Amino acid sequence: MTPQDFVKLREELNTKCEEALKLKGEAYTQGSEDRLANFKEVATDTGLTPLQVWAVYFHKHIKAIDFWLKSGKEGPEGVTGNFLDARNYIDLGVALYEESKTNS
Repeated sequence: MTPQDFVKLREELNTKCEEALKLKGEAYTQGSEDRLANFKEVATDTGLTPLQVWAVYFHKHIKAIDFWLKSGKEGPEGVTGNFLDARNYIDLGVALYEESKTNS
């Protein structure tokens, strides 16, 4: 893949990631102004920290990618969807981490 092709691919992936964040973010935050509300609510419900909840959700996407690597079979979102979700979860994890530093 040429550097130009890679730049084009990254631009397309960034657009898809933004679309997924917007679509899924509305469902997960259920109208809250806090983009991280879902992690915090599940943390309260389960006795985990928001970052621990994030780790479980993130791990789900990594497991789906791992399943595809081992079996060649894609899940319902497709392996590209799993990669995109994993990318988005990295950003969400950083946001939770940064917020936890300010709240400490």
